[in-house]
Amino acid sequence: MIFRSSVGCALCLLGILIVAPPTAAANGLEEVLITASRLPPLESDAAYGVTRLRADELAASPHLRLDETLRQAAGFSLFRRASSRSAHPTAQGATLRGLGPNGAGRALVLLDGIPQNDPFGGWVMWSALPQAFIEVVTLYRGGGAGPFGAGALSGVIDIASADPWQTGVAAQGRYGSFHTWDATLAARVVAGRTAFSADVAGYDSDGFYLLPKHQRGPVDVPAAATAYSARLGVDVQVAETTRFSGRLSAFYDGRTNGIALADNRSKGWDASLRLTHDPDGKLAMNVALYVQDRNFRSAFAGVNSDRSAATLTLDQFDVPGRSVGLRAELRYVWEDGQITRLGGDGRWVDGETNEYFRNLGGGFTRLRVAGGEQVLGGVFLEHSARLQHGLTLTAGVRLDYWRTDHGRRQESDIASGAVVLEENFPNIGEWLTSGRLGVKWAATDFIALRAAAYTGFRAPTINELYRPFRIGNDITEANGSLDQERLKGWEIGAVWSPTAEVSLDITFFANRLENAIGNVTVGVGPGVFPTVGFVPAGGVLRQRQNIERLNVNGVELSANINLTEHFQVQSSYAYNDGEIRRFLVVPDLVGNRLAQAPKHNGMVAADWRAFDQLRIRGVVRYGSRQFEDDTNSRRLNDYIALDAYADYRLSDATTLFIQGENLTNSEIQSAIDGNGIITRATPRSIAVGVNLKL
Repeated sequence: MIFRSSVGCALCLLGILIVAPPTAAANGLEEVLITASRLPPLESDAAYGVTRLRADELAASPHLRLDETLRQAAGFSLFRRASSRSAHPTAQGATLRGLGPNGAGRALVLLDGIPQNDPFGGWVMWSALPQAFIEVVTLYRGGGAGPFGAGALSGVIDIASADPWQTGVAAQGRYGSFHTWDATLAARVVAGRTAFSADVAGYDSDGFYLLPKHQRGPVDVPAAATAYSARLGVDVQVAETTRFSGRLSAFYDGRTNGIALADNRSKGWDASLRLTHDPDGKLAMNVALYVQDRNFRSAFAGVNSDRSAATLTLDQFDVPGRSVGLRAELRYVWEDGQITRLGGDGRWVDGETNEYFRNLGGGFTRLRVAGGEQVLGGVFLEHSARLQHGLTLTAGVRLDYWRTDHGRRQESDIASGAVVLEENFPNIGEWLTSGRLGVKWAATDFIALRAAAYTGFRAPTINELYRPFRIGNDITEANGSLDQERLKGWEIGAVWSPTAEVSLDITFFANRLENAIGNVTVGVGPGVFPTVGFVPAGGVLRQRQNIERLNVNGVELSANINLTEHFQVQSSYAYNDGEIRRFLVVPDLVGNRLAQAPKHNGMVAADWRAFDQLRIRGVVRYGSRQFEDDTNSRRLNDYIALDAYADYRLSDATTLFIQGENLTNSEIQSAIDGNGIITRATPRSIAVGVNLKL
């Protein structure tokens, strides 16, 4: 009832916003400072380590999806090497600095200030975030949610949409390997002091085989995928420094996970309203209300030893997730330039999994319903000051509360309706404090030093608490008794820019994550286990558990060098030394590396503007070996891949381009099971396309 009422309010307000006339006479848009529909970032944010990818860099990416492009930035990753074009949606949670011992995201992903992490599971639907509609992506590494909101355990990925106040139409279309087509269309219309925007995107691909050729069997099919998204927006400049904004978006993402029986579907819609008042000095304000409704369906299958037959083992036919949230911030600029930020955020979440399971050969015999509700909220206070001698200090503190209610798990016999398992989990919740402290010092005209320390937390998602899943013969059980993760960390860094053409950035960091939620091996097949049932040979039984302590220490490097006016070189590198340090429940895991966390990861890119109309970009990526599982018994090989992009501008309105991924066709291993069956990330893929601007 609360959710439906909130949806109604949001849509009514959005309708009012669309037809509302401006309340002040227009003096000409050129006299109004037009910024994004939120408060601008602050210089003091750089104390925590910041990387920005702007629209021109995104446009020249060899990759189709935003998550693939973000791998350029040191430390960014999804749980596995596979991108959102082939990865299961539940493995698309983003993290930074390798702080992800399972598929849930440890980074908070924002679009124009609104969380994009799935309310039920924390993952991100990257297919609903086309690169063509983005102005800039900012990565804030390091824990401590600060003013961004709860969930930013490893940092924040802050996405800003393209400026709605630039009238015009832009379109992009491309076609490539595996009969893949991709198209986007963006339109912007400005009428006086009101701007209307519309973005639509579509994607369809026959997909590639996830398994290497020598391991495939009759049950294996290409991982076909289809995705669509649409977004409508209205911005009203109600006064010179005040704006109302409204957004309504929807998406659909469907795919086959390499086996005809194993498919999944995701769909949803979001609505948001925002009021921003920014007088470019003194007191500024930003308030946003948002509503999200998501639904997920996924079928899982077991395969026999020669891959000649597959059997449905789990059908999660209805997994809804809903949330209502509010974010607010006040920002005051003092006479001497110091800045104080005060605000808060809150989110109500409801979700459950409805699934058929226990297929003994004649069809499913059991029905499981499991889920709960969550409330997450917090307030923050942060202050920053620019002192003498190039010194900038910033400090912030948060007080958060999270609570999970009505946790339940019921299993019943489909034929008779008899309940065979009934679990009602106790309500859990806690008040938590966290904070961050940063300093930046412009030591000289070309050297800047920074240091930061922070604490943070992440509450377990409803997905982790109550939803089990299965990949092949590997089964992972939920755990309704999970506690929140707690982070303590620090970092020091330096930026050296001896000239405008050279910039080198290095950061050393150390993080300790307590109660880290990981997929922990508790049994090996073949065998019958309580609640779960039979685990076949080659399969393992895992359960989500709190690992008492793990440490992730490392180094991040990035460099940008303009060798000539027309030739640039960029590089990034991340070294992550992450391992389990304390786990009394399973002491044999102490000393093991984190699952899916490579020690070395990096890229080198060269960008050449051959002449005014032609641009060529080449990227070499490297990832060191990593382990699939917590026991470190399944190893994924290292890889080197070559990507390339080139475009030719026919006119101011038309540009042709070609892009290629993994041109060396390296086998990039994304997963491996107990029988040595390998799941691959993207093989060689080439696409050609055209950009149009009117």
